[in-house]
Amino acid sequence: MFISIGRDAKLTLCDADDFKRLHVEAADSDMALAEIKGALATIASFDDGNFWVGVAALKALSGRAGDPGWERGFDSMILSVQKFGWLSPDGKKVRCHLKSK
Repeated sequence: MFISIGRDAKLTLCDADDFKRLHVEAADSDMALAEIKGALATIASFDDGNFWVGVAALKALSGRAGDPGWERGFDSMILSVQKFGWLSPDGKKVRCHLKSK
């Protein structure tokens, strides 16, 4: 799954059933990093070249919160990245890189 950022700063979670990847990408390849940061400001912080996205915000963007099967897959994905240091110590934020187009 990935968070797509529209030119209008709208956030969309795409491929919400793909639990094998997680990243951020701008829908328009010429968006400046400052625009991307601004669009994500309510759900993520930026540190050392990566975004730390709120896990609850990802669930909300999916439109699938409350679906037991989807939540099992999502929770498993989130827990699986902990061993790489990509989950905050409190488990509330997950690291996402910005994918270039």
